[in-house]
Amino acid sequence: MDYLSQQQIKQFVFDVAFVGAASIDFDNQSLTIFNIEEGHMKNAIIQQSKKTYVVMSSDHFSYEGRFLFSKISNIDAIITDKKIQNNVKKAIKDANVGLLF
Repeated sequence: MDYLSQQQIKQFVFDVAFVGAASIDFDNQSLTIFNIEEGHMKNAIIQQSKKTYVVMSSDHFSYEGRFLFSKISNIDAIITDKKIQNNVKKAIKDANVGLLF
């Protein structure tokens, strides 16, 4: 995503944003993705949103994305299926992020 596109996103205010992520790096308290340009776009959207939800299937909690695109503290909740492990549930709770199924 080029600089102009990021600047255009900054002209908007979103009530709610739903974004995907490759994984969550709990050590760095960050959302990760593989494509750096997509990460820049998602970060810009998160910054312009009043509420942000990350949508991830449970198998993504074991992935390791290469690019950190936002801090977990910038999101309101994670939407996933019910198959997540208890240690992941605890890490999400410890990060003060909601968890929705």
